[in-house]
Amino acid sequence: MTKCNRCGKENPAEIHTCTPLALKLADEITETPWPETYVSAVAAELRRLHAENEALREALAALEAFVKYAEDVNDDSPELDRARAALARAGEKT
Repeated sequence: MTKCNRCGKENPAEIHTCTPLALKLADEITETPWPETYVSAVAAELRRLHAENEALREALAALEAFVKYAEDVNDDSPELDRARAALARAGEKT
């Protein structure tokens, strides 16, 4: 059994379900030497995160197009306000 350093629960698995793999890999890389198995896992996770980011970028582009369309037709819905807020937050992070 191992104790999760985030939630404190004991877990029989090496990676506790509350710990995202990217964080677990980051912990392992910074706390121990770099065994080849971790290097391979880090590379795989980075590729997965890259693919996820690309999908999110596509969704963001679609959201931007929706907001432009909705503004053109004078849509005054709360959903449009939420979309604008999401776009503003995304803009802050890029």
